[in-house]
Amino acid sequence: MFDLYGMIIKALRALLGPMTVWPLTTITVILLCLLIEALSILVGHKAVDRAKLARYQQEVAKWDAEYLRALKRADKKAIDKLMRRKPYIEKLRYEIMRENFKVFAIMFVPVIALWSIFKDVVGTSKVAFFPLLNIWLDFNTWYIIAIFSMSFIFQRFLKPAQRGKRRKT
Repeated sequence: MFDLYGMIIKALRALLGPMTVWPLTTITVILLCLLIEALSILVGHKAVDRAKLARYQQEVAKWDAEYLRALKRADKKAIDKLMRRKPYIEKLRYEIMRENFKVFAIMFVPVIALWSIFKDVVGTSKVAFFPLLNIWLDFNTWYIIAIFSMSFIFQRFLKPAQRGKRRKT
């Protein structure tokens, strides 16, 4: 029987060579997470209309601020006026959520596929050593730590630059 998945695993093991054995598995998983995060950012740039998203977010934030001001002043007339725009603002909130969800929807299957493939390529036990707790981490645990770490790093260091560019335009 033709085993495509098995052939892919064997080919990747041969291609990666020593990167599939500890201690290099630690680096392999980090590189995999870097790849996933880079793909996610690329998909985000291609799939999400950043200018439209920024306009919607700005309009919603302005409405929220006006609404809070009206509530604090107990200005019934202003609250009534703002409430007439609420359905439109809720529509904008939905569009913001939809735009932000696009990347997740597009990346979900590739992330699960890469996780599944690399789990079998590097094995599931003793992928990384965590010296603070003096324990070995299996693939799943190290993958989760690495993917969240890479996501945090990319968001922390790349997103502020993107936000700054959007504000200037």
